[in-house]
Amino acid sequence: MRPSILELPDKVLALVLAGLLNGKPIGFLPLKVHFADEKESKEHHWPPEILVIDGWLLLGYAVCFLPANQDALVESVSKAGLDPPPTSSTRWA
Repeated sequence: MRPSILELPDKVLALVLAGLLNGKPIGFLPLKVHFADEKESKEHHWPPEILVIDGWLLLGYAVCFLPANQDALVESVSKAGLDPPPTSSTRWA
């Protein structure tokens, strides 16, 4: 039996809560960017002259069981006041 369209959000939420949909791809359009100066790079432990996105337009958000970029790290936004979960390593692209 096929679930109704009204049941799908609850089923998706149950899969997310069960840890079966760990991929969270987004699509966005950068609106304001700058290259980090030496001081900012050192402060955040970034590579020199990395491109920083200051503002963006969110175009899409989804959940999936197998993300295309398995090295991607979900990070909380510092302005939200959330602490990201501890990780064994962080990779900067």
